Amino acid sequence: MTTLKTYEQAVEFVNHMGFLPLSRNSCGYISLADMTSPSQWHTNLSCDPWIWKDKMAFENKAAYAKIFSKRPMFVSLKWYPVFLSYFRPSDSMEGLHKKGVISFYAYQIYKLLNEFGKLNTHNLRNMLHIKREEKSKFRNALIELQIKMFITVCGVSQKENKEGLPYGWHVTDYDLVERWCSREICHQSLEFSAREAGKMIKDHIRKNKPDMDEKEIEKFIGIYR
Repeated sequence: MTTLKTYEQAVEFVNHMGFLPLSRNSCGYISLADMTSPSQWHTNLSCDPWIWKDKMAFENKAAYAKIFSKRPMFVSLKWYPVFLSYFRPSDSMEGLHKKGVISFYAYQIYKLLNEFGKLNTHNLRNMLHIKREEKSKFRNALIELQIKMFITVCGVSQKENKEGLPYGWHVTDYDLVERWCSREICHQSLEFSAREAGKMIKDHIRKNKPDMDEKEIEKFIGIYR
């Protein structure tokens, strides 16, 4: 199997595959980890796939978010409208909130991103005054919003202290999907129903891994309609 050694090769491969998990999975569906050498990871060099994921999202080369079974994956711009049609609820965020089907922290995170634009996890935690015992609920809310495709990763940034000076490790930036992708992509997602989009996704999975049966595909996707 060909090993991806450069960022440009990785972008090309994501476009070729349409959508691609970051890590190996129990279904055996090909991932970025399968296509790279373990020695490349977490080196902070140009060949490091851990850097590629954030760069793709920042440069709008491909989406990167936790979607299939809450696991991180890439989605090409060509396939993004299909994913939006399938995973994005037909109700607005306000509609979901009124129905009580969105978690408290997910709603609060969405409102902050809607008001202030791109924010990193450090900023969001501080703005929401997240306590230690609430961290898991905060993390789950971020995943909930990514699965429903209301927000997506848009790069990384450094934390800042009270004086506005950067410090520590980089943290993930998030923004609303509508701001990350183009209007054309959002418009394209309206061209087919959720059912049609789901069939397209499942058919594409079968094309890339013919031995996966329906139950395995549903488990892999993690969403049941």
